[in-house]
Amino acid sequence: MRHQQILDKLAARGLVRAMDEELARWVKHQMLHPGRSRAEIERGVIPRSC
Repeated sequence: MRHQQILDKLAARGLVRAMDEELARWVKHQMLHPGRSRAEIERGVIPRSC
């Protein structure tokens, strides 16, 4: 079973889709800054917790 097929079976399908779209927008926003390294982009998307 593929990842999307599993997500489609969840009861809160609309919430999962909204979260997926929001994550895609946030990653795109982080990648728009020129000159940033891959590590900097990763830290911007998934910050380290204290």
